[in-house]
Amino acid sequence: MDEKKNAAASYIMTFYQEVQAVKQTYAAYLDLILDLQLSYGVEGISKLEDDQKDTVKSAIKQLRYLVIQSMTSYKAITQSTKKDINKKLQQSYDNIKKDYIIKIKDIELFTEELNRALLDQVITNLLKTSEDIISDIYKDG
Repeated sequence: MDEKKNAAASYIMTFYQEVQAVKQTYAAYLDLILDLQLSYGVEGISKLEDDQKDTVKSAIKQLRYLVIQSMTSYKAITQSTKKDINKKLQQSYDNIKKDYIIKIKDIELFTEELNRALLDQVITNLLKTSEDIISDIYKDG
């Protein structure tokens, strides 16, 4: 039984790390986009130098990779716990996958909902652990 708990805890920890990576990469992506908008204006993407375009493409690819990775983990967790998938999270995920340029509103919503999903799972596990501890206390007493 302890092996199953350890495996579950390890998977939740991996998911936590993926969520953190999405948040960090989202922040870097936002900084990059805002910096370019400040330099070239909102519609100035066509004015970018080739190396700047490559930087934007690389940031988009890295962010999309982390989004897909974390969503895959999230879906595995929801399936194993028999919970429904968060509709806002799914919609923002679908938008991120279909549009080449990742819209700030989509990645912001995705990040918020992904964090909410992680928090829901952590709280559920905390409550379950608390129940187990209380149950053990009263069994021994």
